[in-house]
Amino acid sequence: AMATTMGGVGGSQSPEYQKAIEILNDIATSGRAAPDSEIEYLVGVREKLRQAKEFQTADEFRNMLRSTLRIELFEKEKRWQTSDGRQGAIPLWSDIMS
Repeated sequence: AMATTMGGVGGSQSPEYQKAIEILNDIATSGRAAPDSEIEYLVGVREKLRQAKEFQTADEFRNMLRSTLRIELFEKEKRWQTSDGRQGAIPLWSDIMS
């Protein structure tokens, strides 16, 4: 059976998600460091996946963030941290509703 999305905002079929994957691929191939603005974008995209109840995709995306960017997401504290010590907040769903 094909998995169907509810056409929700920010699901895995969204242009945002496609852009996020492109960013991850670019970082992986170039080896460049991701600026905070990109990290915040990527973390926000993952929150939208969770909001759309695409938990499997969200988990895969979290694993990509970990393996590609060395970013750990701390759900309970609602923050992210990079291996070089940078950190920021995971956006609340109320803040990313479009």
